[in-house]
Amino acid sequence: MSSPLLDQVTSVKVKLGLLVAVSVTVASVVAAVGVGGGVPFWLSIPVTVALALGVTQLLAVGMTSPLREMTAAARRMARGDYSDRVTATSSDEVGELARAFNRMAEDLAAVDRQRRELVANVSHELRTPSPPCAPYSRTSLTASPSRTPCPCGRRSTKPSG
Repeated sequence: MSSPLLDQVTSVKVKLGLLVAVSVTVASVVAAVGVGGGVPFWLSIPVTVALALGVTQLLAVGMTSPLREMTAAARRMARGDYSDRVTATSSDEVGELARAFNRMAEDLAAVDRQRRELVANVSHELRTPSPPCAPYSRTSLTASPSRTPCPCGRRSTKPSG
C-alpha cells in the first residue's frame, strides 16, 4: 500500500521530511487561497489544518503499511503459520526490514518442516524396529541384568545364554 513515489526514497527520515514539507505546502496554499478569496481567518485556519492533517494521514498510511503487515504476519507465525510473506517494495529501512522478515519466515518454515520430518522419522523408527532387532526389542526390561548385544548394535534386553 506504500506510495510508488515514496518507494524510491531510501531513508525513513527523508520520507518524514517530505511528509512535513508537503503538509506545510498544502496548508500554505490553502491559507493563501483563503486570504485571496476573502474567507474569514477564523474559518480558513481549521480548513487549512484539516487539509494538512488529511495529506499527512494519506502519506503516513503508505509509510506504515509494511509495519502493520509485518505485525500481522508475526502474529500468524507465533501460531505456527509460516506461509505469509510481506510486501517489500520500498528501498528504505522499512523495506530492508521487510526483506529480512521474509528471509526469516522462509528459514523458520524450513526448520519447522525439518523438525516435523525428524519427529515423524523417529516415531516411525520407535514403532517399527528394524527386523534383526525386533525379537530383542520385544523382550521384557525385567529380564536378567546381563544383556546380549543386538545384531544392529543396539543394547538388547534379551538375556544371554
